[in-house]
Amino acid sequence: MVELEEDPRREEVQDHAFDDRSQVDADLLEKGKAESAEMSPEEKRLLAKLDRVIIPMTMLLYLVAYLDRGMLGNARLLGLEQDILDGQSSEFDWALSIFYIGHISFMIPGNILAKMVPRPSYWIGAMTVMWGLCSTLQAVCTNFAGLATTRFFLGLFEAGFGPAVPLYFSFWYKRDEMGLRNALFIGSAAAAGAFSGLIAYGVQKIETSYPLWKILILIESLPTIALGVVAFFLMPDRPATSRYLTESERKLAVQRIGGKSTLTLERDQALSAFRDYKVWMCGVLYMGYNIALSSISSFLPTILSDLGYHGASAQIRTVPPYTCAFIIMVVSALSSDRRFKERGLHLTFLGALGASGYLLLILVPTDNIGEDFMARCRLTNESGLRYFSTFLITMGVYPCIPLTLSWVSNNAGTESKRAVSLSWTVIMGHTFSILGTHIYPASQRPTYLLGFGMCFASMTVATMTAFALHLMLKKENANKEILERQPEYEPGKGDRARGFRYIV
Repeated sequence: MVELEEDPRREEVQDHAFDDRSQVDADLLEKGKAESAEMSPEEKRLLAKLDRVIIPMTMLLYLVAYLDRGMLGNARLLGLEQDILDGQSSEFDWALSIFYIGHISFMIPGNILAKMVPRPSYWIGAMTVMWGLCSTLQAVCTNFAGLATTRFFLGLFEAGFGPAVPLYFSFWYKRDEMGLRNALFIGSAAAAGAFSGLIAYGVQKIETSYPLWKILILIESLPTIALGVVAFFLMPDRPATSRYLTESERKLAVQRIGGKSTLTLERDQALSAFRDYKVWMCGVLYMGYNIALSSISSFLPTILSDLGYHGASAQIRTVPPYTCAFIIMVVSALSSDRRFKERGLHLTFLGALGASGYLLLILVPTDNIGEDFMARCRLTNESGLRYFSTFLITMGVYPCIPLTLSWVSNNAGTESKRAVSLSWTVIMGHTFSILGTHIYPASQRPTYLLGFGMCFASMTVATMTAFALHLMLKKENANKEILERQPEYEPGKGDRARGFRYIV
């Protein structure tokens, strides 16, 4: 039985080091058995209780995070670029990029601190309030310097939140429960894209002398601060001391995850992330996906505008692609978690789907973009085909993000390694997000061959890397089976422990 400490600041928490219970879980995964079928009624009730609070709260937080980071795409169509950037598209691109510079700078320190703090609710709440404040301050900017400063700190504080949530999930959920939860969490990004379009559409209809882009920023930013305050009080902390659970539920929550450690960072495990080829290959995946993700989230309204949809019409047409993306995120996560118990083949298929959307944008000409509404809706028309391609892109790119982060988390055997692995993967990806904000120069409207070509290439590389990693992990698991039968075999720690099997 697990002994519970009274003081949450001195608690011992599980580090997910591999033990006998985890070995059973890994074996079940390898045999393709549904773990949910093995749950006791008490465990099912506990899981449902956790999901009722953790999932809606993290989804709402990520929704407002993505609204705050991505609002400039819609604000651009409402006059931000003309009012404070003097119409300079290069300065607009750098305003997008500076977010990722701030994000990268705090990624690893932020996730290490998130692992070490005894009260995750305080950490997540504080980060949310701070980035909400930075986002709100964008509405009072009068020049590029002010906008760049607020965007930098917006990225910095969001870095303390985004990668910390998959780590936070690992405090509570098993490996084959992570894909769906990460998909619902990150699926809020797609939902944010849809909501942002709806909000911008409504703001476009307001008749006022006050700049509409400022109204948009205030509407999307102020709720973030309120949600951060709610997170302080509502989010459960660690399984061993959570006030949200009864004593018996706390014990069960600790037992179902397994393992034991302090809040301190295990340096050898943290550093092992940089020596692990799996982390680097997942970083390559994340690079490819983030070039596409950063560009499509920031430039989709502009791309639609260039297809002949203007103003509110362009804003509202951003909603359907994001809605479809969210649906595919949930379906693919369920399939990956429960049906097939794997990640690599799902990422291969979804990556190919996204790449096909970019290929279609490259191949379909822009010479005959129609002005008639019904003509633009037909797939036999160039505009209709190009609009259809945005569905392929969002449905292919967005689901790859949670599956990749789940893959990284699943195959890191300890919490210390997981914290650094997740951070490093996201850093690699966001380094290329900076590139993604500079590959759609206004001079290339409406073909954007540079942007579409680079996104097609990046998605193709990511797709091939996912398939290669899938095969390599299958081989590693087969080798582990052979090695563990040898009398002289000496198991290591974490993912090198006896019985640990990689999610392929």
